Amino acid sequence: MSQYPYYGMPAPTAPHRGGLLAWGVVMICAGAIFTCGGIFGMAAMVSMQSTSGGAGSSALLRGVGAMLAATVMWGSLIWLGIGCCQGKRWVRPLVLVGSVLTMAGGAFVVIPLTWGFAKTFSHSTSSAATTAPSFAPGAPLPEIFVAFFSIVWGAMMIGMMVVVPAFMFHFFQKQTVKQSLEMTDPKPRWTDNVPLPLLGWVVGCVLYGLTNLLAGPYGVSPLFKTIITGPAAVAALGIIGALLIVGGWLTFRRSSLGWAMSFAAAVFMAASWGTFAFFGDLERYKQLLLDGFETTSRQNPAYFMLEMNPALQPAMFWIVAVAYGMWLRPRVAR
Repeated sequence: MSQYPYYGMPAPTAPHRGGLLAWGVVMICAGAIFTCGGIFGMAAMVSMQSTSGGAGSSALLRGVGAMLAATVMWGSLIWLGIGCCQGKRWVRPLVLVGSVLTMAGGAFVVIPLTWGFAKTFSHSTSSAATTAPSFAPGAPLPEIFVAFFSIVWGAMMIGMMVVVPAFMFHFFQKQTVKQSLEMTDPKPRWTDNVPLPLLGWVVGCVLYGLTNLLAGPYGVSPLFKTIITGPAAVAALGIIGALLIVGGWLTFRRSSLGWAMSFAAAVFMAASWGTFAFFGDLERYKQLLLDGFETTSRQNPAYFMLEMNPALQPAMFWIVAVAYGMWLRPRVAR
């Protein structure tokens, strides 16, 4: 053990080093498992679409786009886990921001998600007694399988979106964890350049900007009281995504112009989704979202989730983002 010169005292060790290693291993394993699952899921979607003779291509694009965005986010857990094991100080602010964003998203999703999986379970158990199991290619899954997986996946989604992020936030918000990371990594990092609330806005803008760009292949997007599809939807989502990403980066540089760009994009999304939630053609939007799932729609929790207003959750999310952006404005300047 190293000694302080002249004093004969042992050098201090970083507290919570074991906890940081444990959380790092958890993040690496979770990121690897879910990244591989995302890749496998996208490959399965492409395979199913090819065996169906090209039917449901729009559903394929929506599914692959959503899975790609989720896979990118899951893959970032591996990077965070490695940094956590190494004791890098940039891990703490990113984990705090990421856990809050995940819990915030989970707060808007957990109610319709629970409803969707519960309805899937109820429908499957009521149909299992009257439906003969069939494993033929392209046939719906046996109802008992759907009932079982609806419970498992529902519990996993709630755990990943609410429970685990809450435990992560509780651990990493401790000042002793901050002190431990500053001891193992005394050199200032890029996350030290901005306050934590501002870093949360930056990460959120980049994350949801990338989500909009990856959602371009969907070709479906509400726009106030109408629904735009095809190239118009791709262009609209691309513009919003670019504004969020560029605005977020400039906000990280403490630019008021960057905040204005990203805030304008958030206001537009809140106004568009809010208007559509109350005055738009929700039935047509539901049909477009379920296009390609006609034969197995009642085995898909999204079918029952869409019984609720599918535009209300995004509208509420963007309204909260606008309120947060207004509160953050005085904190943008150095």
